[in-house]
Amino acid sequence: MVLAPLHHPDPRLREKAKPVAKITPEIKALAQDMLHSMYHYKGIGLAATQLGIPHRVVVMDLDVTQDMKPVSPKVYINPEIVSASIETSKMEEGCLSVASCKDSFKYITGIVTRPLHIRMRYLDLDGNVQEEEDRDMLARCMQHEIDHLDGILFIDRLEPEDRKRLIAELGFDTV
Repeated sequence: MVLAPLHHPDPRLREKAKPVAKITPEIKALAQDMLHSMYHYKGIGLAATQLGIPHRVVVMDLDVTQDMKPVSPKVYINPEIVSASIETSKMEEGCLSVASCKDSFKYITGIVTRPLHIRMRYLDLDGNVQEEEDRDMLARCMQHEIDHLDGILFIDRLEPEDRKRLIAELGFDTV
C-alpha cells in the first residue's frame, strides 16, 4: 500500500519516534508499505515519522533505478548512530516532506554539512542486531533519516543564508 508523506509544517514531523519493542507481522507490513511509498514518491530513503507513524523504522534504496525500480531495498529498525567522524562534507539534500506550497509541492533542496562516516547499529527484520560502517552517501542518508526519527528536518541544519532563501521558497514565515 502506498502511504502519503506528511509535509512541513505538519507538527507530527517534529515528534520523536518510539523504539520498536518487537518485530511483528505489522512492523514487517509497515516496512513493505514504506518501501512502496518511497518508490512511488521517487525517494531514496523514508522514515516512518514522515508518514505520521511514530515508530523508529527507516527504509532505503540508494541503488534504485532511474524509473524507480527496486535494486537494494533495506529496512532498519531502531537505527542509531554509535559514532561519527570528525571529518565532514557539504552536500545538497532534499526531502519528500519539505516542498514549496507555492509550486504544487516542488521539492526544495539545500546544502547540509554532516559527518562523512558513521558507525550505526539497528535491528533487521528478523530481529537480529546489526552494526555497520557507512560512508559518503549512505552515511548522509542514514543521518537524514535518523534525524526524522528525532523530529529534525534537514532545513534545521541549513546555513543561515540558505534558511532565508528557503523561507521565501516555501512560502512560510519561518522554517
